[in-house]
Formats: sequence, structure tokens, C-alpha cells
Amino acid sequence: MEIEVKLTVDAENDLMNIKEYLINYGEAFNKLLNKINACIKIIKYNPEIGRIGRRHNTREFFINNTDYIIVYKCKQNLLEILTILHTSKKY
Repeated sequence: MEIEVKLTVDAENDLMNIKEYLINYGEAFNKLLNKINACIKIIKYNPEIGRIGRRHNTREFFINNTDYIIVYKCKQNLLEILTILHTSKKY
């Protein structure tokens, strides 16, 4: 059975904020977005791959060669991306 991926409003806002921050850095946002999408695909097929999160029932996946973390929950057939967090921030 296929797992559905859903980004929360917070995760969508995170992507918009990252884009605004990186807008003056050429292709930096597109490269990061490609990495994020690749990581989400990895998580989708291996939901236990991320470390146990700081909040109850969450997991955290560090995006290689970046300062970003994908925080997510996986329930049966739903992968919920809660936030895409810069490592300097708390959640």
C-alpha cells in the first residue's frame, strides 16, 4: 500500500521562509529543495530511518550537507512532514 506524504502548514511556511532567505543566492533554494524532496522519498520508504525526535511520536532526519532537519510523524499510511527546521532553531 502506498504511503501518502502530507506537508503541514508549518512545513509549507518553512519552505517559503527558506526560499525568501535564499532568494539572493542563485540556485541555492532549488538545490536545497531537491535535497529535501530526495530525503522525503527516503523517509517515505524507510520511515524508521530518522532518529527519535525531541517531541513525542516524532522523528528527525538530518539533510546531508545542510543545516536543516525534517521533523516528521508516520502513522500507518501517512507520512506527515511537521516542519523543516534550521539546526539553529528550536521547536
